[in-house]
Amino acid sequence: MSLPRLRQRQPLCDGTGYRGASIAVLPFEKFEHRFPPGIFCRWSRRRYGITGLARINWLSVIARNLTFTYKGKATDINQVREELGVRYVLKGSIRRSNNRVRIVAQLIEAQSGVHLWAERYDRLLDDIFAVQDQIAMSVIGAIEPNLRKAEIERVRRKEA
Repeated sequence: MSLPRLRQRQPLCDGTGYRGASIAVLPFEKFEHRFPPGIFCRWSRRRYGITGLARINWLSVIARNLTFTYKGKATDINQVREELGVRYVLKGSIRRSNNRVRIVAQLIEAQSGVHLWAERYDRLLDDIFAVQDQIAMSVIGAIEPNLRKAEIERVRRKEA
């Protein structure tokens, strides 16, 4: 019995930043204190950063322990770009009202600060796992084509 082969990637860092497309998923800001401690902040990095985005084979995802240092701080996207060497940043916020949750996610090109994509999700909290899965799938489905388009445009600008 042979083990499955892992996909081969080029070395991620060339000393000045990550080669190819790279993204940092920052902990989502939590505006209500009625959430269980860190549930959505941990979830946003796990679900979006590791599980979903890491499946995009042309995208390098920064480890969550590196983005954890930005938790609870006002974040300057340019600082994140310089410190982590990424091209893109996914950030967001979470608000809760009774049995409802509102999650806002934003994809930002780190060098220019331009928002490539943003979406607001309003859900009932009847089943927290279903909410997590629905939003994670929606965010990944929306981000991948936007990142692909941004990367194609970036290459075209370089060639011109």
